[in-house]
Amino acid sequence: MEEGVPLEGLISRPASLTFLPNLKYLDTTTEIDILAATLMKQLKLNSIFDAYYATAALIAVKAVTDHTIASTDEVFDKVTGITRIDP
Repeated sequence: MEEGVPLEGLISRPASLTFLPNLKYLDTTTEIDILAATLMKQLKLNSIFDAYYATAALIAVKAVTDHTIASTDEVFDKVTGITRIDP
């Protein structure tokens, strides 16, 4: 049994997200990449996605000033500067 996601899935899964209304992709920058990696190391995050969500809540969305994230995942409670709301 092979581990991971087949190449076809790596292409089709993100592509299917482009059909969701009101979904906006954020461009990544070196600053965002470094902060995401730093959060993974300092907070022992296991998911790169959680690290990028936290980074987006902290710095990527300049128009947002409250740094709140809606999630059931308690991992965000470890991130200083983020307020997590359990939907």
